[in-house]
Amino acid sequence: MLRNTTAIFAVLLLTACPSAGGGTSNDSQTPQDPPISTAPAAPTELQASDGTYISFIRLTWNPAYGAEGYEVYWSDSASGTYEAFDTCTATSYDDYAGGGGATYFFKIKAYNQYGYSDFSNYDSGWAIDLCNGSWEPPEGYSSITNGSWFNNVFMPMSPGYVSYRGWMQRGYTYRIVITNFYYPDNADLYLYSSYGDILERSNSGSGGMDEVIYYTAQDTGYYFVRVVNWLGSDFTFSIGFSRL
Repeated sequence: MLRNTTAIFAVLLLTACPSAGGGTSNDSQTPQDPPISTAPAAPTELQASDGTYISFIRLTWNPAYGAEGYEVYWSDSASGTYEAFDTCTATSYDDYAGGGGATYFFKIKAYNQYGYSDFSNYDSGWAIDLCNGSWEPPEGYSSITNGSWFNNVFMPMSPGYVSYRGWMQRGYTYRIVITNFYYPDNADLYLYSSYGDILERSNSGSGGMDEVIYYTAQDTGYYFVRVVNWLGSDFTFSIGFSRL
């Protein structure tokens, strides 16, 4: 009788304990997000760039669960009235309208079919103020690349100019030089952004001196170089473009 009881106990014990590596089907189920039936929560961690970019302010924030899109607001003071001016579906936004060098304040709202969230935190941002050039990038320009060097470039008489376009990468420093003048130096070397902003200018004012610009790119993209002749006569020059 004792052995029978022991046998029954062993059977019950084996039935109750699954083999190694086993488990119930509930162990492998992943909890599902609840269906969305309300307006999204407010976005968090809004940040606006402070002088990082030329002519625009970049906004970034964390995504809000359930959001179908985001509405961007601005104000001229932290406690002022925030006005909506654009929408987007990404969690970043480049504000070119705020590129004049002034400081602006921003907030974000998320929205979906059920409505709008509360405001995010606010943050202030500003862009490098280089919108001081009236020159527009020309149609007639030559392309220059890293390591380019051109000799005996013809410069028409005043007010003549020769224009170039080159690609720069943000964070790298570039050297642009004009040299080998056949007449006393009376040329200016300008560096422009693709928006026509004057970034740098070299004008030594001394005969025979090279004009050199060193520039660390604030953004990746095309930049324009213009050599301007203030002499009453034409001349030739050499130009080099290189990344340091």
